[in-house]
Amino acid sequence: MSDTKLLTAEQRTDPRVAFDALAVLSQGGARIGDFRVENLSAGGAYVTGQSLPPPVGEPVDVLLKASQLGVISLRAKVVRCTTSSRGLGIGLEFCRCASHIEDLIVDTVIAELRKLRVAAA
Repeated sequence: MSDTKLLTAEQRTDPRVAFDALAVLSQGGARIGDFRVENLSAGGAYVTGQSLPPPVGEPVDVLLKASQLGVISLRAKVVRCTTSSRGLGIGLEFCRCASHIEDLIVDTVIAELRKLRVAAA
């Protein structure tokens, strides 16, 4: 995962996949809210929900819950905020995390990419 500066869409380096999971965001021990993961990559995620996100550049604690991942906890930085028909959108860049968590996310993204390849064949 990276410690790079804020990224624009054109600067993404990791493939991302549509992904359905729950992300519970908090900051400084205070719960921000529950968000739906829309897509996932080794470097981050895009989540949507109704709760007001912290400002771009702020760190957040993320609890990801998905059948493919189980429940994992990691840190991220808010890199963008948007509005859409699904509510408020937050682009998250994962901060350095334990290697087993990083490996689990990478393996999950690869498995989802393989499913897409098989479906397209």
